[in-house]
Amino acid sequence: MPINLLKKLLLLLLPFSLFIRAETSSSENQKYIDEIIYSEIRTALFSIKEIEEKIIETVEDNGFEKEFSKSWVKSRIKEAYQELLTESKNWKSPTDVELLSKAFNELAKDGIIALHNAGYDSSEGIDEVQEIVTKLKKKSIKKPIGYCFYHQQDLERAILPTHSNLYLSFNTLKNISDKDTIKLGQKIVKILENYHFKINWNETVNTKIEILNFKWQKLYNPDLDLTDHTQVIKLLPH
Repeated sequence: MPINLLKKLLLLLLPFSLFIRAETSSSENQKYIDEIIYSEIRTALFSIKEIEEKIIETVEDNGFEKEFSKSWVKSRIKEAYQELLTESKNWKSPTDVELLSKAFNELAKDGIIALHNAGYDSSEGIDEVQEIVTKLKKKSIKKPIGYCFYHQQDLERAILPTHSNLYLSFNTLKNISDKDTIKLGQKIVKILENYHFKINWNETVNTKIEILNFKWQKLYNPDLDLTDHTQVIKLLPH
């Protein structure tokens, strides 16, 4: 093929290849935003208004404003919420989330700091536990015997239809020994089982407690604010 003809063909194909690349990029960006919307709606820890603000901020931080308008974001959030609302009509009461909330409250009354959605990962979860320990010390409240929590990554995995198990981190805050840690784990498991949760745990200190077949079924409810960890301080023995 003559070189000049080849150059002309390449020039004709170039705009098309750029178009395909742009379309692929746009599709990936939408998938990214839709995944965040799905997570925020399904975890139901924040109001619709708060979720809208968070997603719009995410769009702006990533430079997606030309692709996704504020009205588009609000429309996608509304669609995701309506889908969840429809599903909620078939939920059994009490839900696993409601039962877990009661179990965590009972753990707190027994001197165990039990936190929902504690930080992004295990490290941040432990930081949140330490913040509560510091506040208790300032109030001259006796030190809790231990803690348990699930963090944001645990929750994001639990809301996936293909997973639906929830992992809990735990440890003692007093006598840091394997024997004490295992006893604490056994105590946590017993209370969870009292609320009819099925548990998988091999009774070792380095293995998380796994709640099997956990269904995260929740609609946003300001009266059930799982992110308000100050409530735990009120429940702990004084």
